[in-house]
Amino acid sequence: MEERMNKRFIINLTKVLVVIAFIVGFAFYFGRPKETSSGADTIVRLQAYDLLGYYLTNSDSEMKVDKDISPIYDSYYVQRKGLANSKYVSLESVSHPGHFLKNDNNILTLSENDGSADFKENATFKKVSGLASSAYTSFQAYKDSNLYMKIKDGKCIFEEISGASDKKDATFKLYSTTSTMTNPRDTDRDKADPYVYSHTDGYYYGMHTYTVDGAYTPKLIMYKSRNLSDLFNTEGKIIWTAPDFGWNTENIWAPELHYIDKVWYIYYSGGGKTGVLKNTNADPTTGTWTDAGRLYVEDADDWAIDGTILMQNGSLYFLWSGITPSDPGVQKIFISKMSSPTSLTGKRVELSRPSFSWEQQGTNGVYNVNEGPSVLQHNGKTFVTYSASFCSTQYYCLGMLTCDSKADPLVPSNWTKSQKPVFQASEENGLWGVGHNSFVKSKNDDSDWIIYHAMMSPNNYAPRMVSMQRFTWNSDGTPNFGTPVGRYNTIPKPNGE
Repeated sequence: MEERMNKRFIINLTKVLVVIAFIVGFAFYFGRPKETSSGADTIVRLQAYDLLGYYLTNSDSEMKVDKDISPIYDSYYVQRKGLANSKYVSLESVSHPGHFLKNDNNILTLSENDGSADFKENATFKKVSGLASSAYTSFQAYKDSNLYMKIKDGKCIFEEISGASDKKDATFKLYSTTSTMTNPRDTDRDKADPYVYSHTDGYYYGMHTYTVDGAYTPKLIMYKSRNLSDLFNTEGKIIWTAPDFGWNTENIWAPELHYIDKVWYIYYSGGGKTGVLKNTNADPTTGTWTDAGRLYVEDADDWAIDGTILMQNGSLYFLWSGITPSDPGVQKIFISKMSSPTSLTGKRVELSRPSFSWEQQGTNGVYNVNEGPSVLQHNGKTFVTYSASFCSTQYYCLGMLTCDSKADPLVPSNWTKSQKPVFQASEENGLWGVGHNSFVKSKNDDSDWIIYHAMMSPNNYAPRMVSMQRFTWNSDGTPNFGTPVGRYNTIPKPNGE
């Protein structure tokens, strides 16, 4: 009982601290250097003329061309006015703000701008018609117009051109877009625990933990948009208000929207428990959301938050973050089979507990947390990302569990756990405390996107804001989320937006 009271005390204290930090965090955010405005930049990728699907990317600072690049943003560059001459161009890395392509003794590298005249000259290039085809592009060195950027043995160098083969090696297909965006996607309110559902009606639907002036509010808000990048900038609609009495009057967190057998369900956390709402209307922003009760395991009705759905082998399963009376200071990931979208059957099974130091970081000492599970399935594998460490610290990050999609998910030995975070803060890109994510595919090109919240400051209790970025897949079939990007450099919006 004492431990449970301590847990409630921490929650109430957190509310107060969040309000204070909301003000401090925004002061930090707006005191930082201004981010590049969305839509102002041209972002480019350079594909080799004779190697379809091979793009320019960095490898240990030296540049090369490669296929199936992960993380994807290592092959994107912001086209800037030339550092040495505004009539020319310089190419800044999207993944590494302040780092530019540079001619370093006739080898193309990715180097940090030191502000020197020599750096500016070597990081400036002239775009000319492609030497092998005028429909493509070639790049001359600024300091010596006889030297061209070219591919040699998979790497990029600068050499004089002596024949037809050289001309092909020095020609690139330039893919460019001015449809860009920055992270976070919305800065007017703390929007933690973002969830996005892509429906067959052509719309994206979004939800998050609803706060006003940094304080948790007992309401659920929903967004609707045909564009993923603008989803959380649209006007949200309050679709449910918590009752005045009962188990779910406060601490309404982490809502998720799911469409099962032509019925909408929202799974949400309330008062340290998990509730379900139900709506049979075609559009979940309209109609009536009715209370379908609580989800809980009969013999273990304990702390249970951040629930999500897994469909595997034709059966429904529910995953959540929970604690046990025997181990009250530790949040673990549990799974249970569902007999219906509104009830569980059988016992709960523990899949993960915070066993690594990166899962145990708090504001002042150890804070053991595994929470916010999110399901991703790809090529016969089921991945469950989860958030580790305390949510209001810069150390909040993602771990990952993996099992075969045909395996029984109730057997713990069928799962393997990542030994280190698969997604974590980037001081370089100004995004900290990244976590509590969801996954969605772009409607226009089926590309994969991770939606997550991030803090714009390393300070504890800074506002948590919605961010999103594309991710790709490693050769072994695992997701590569890269590093958080998009605050100081723009990134492309989903195709067609």
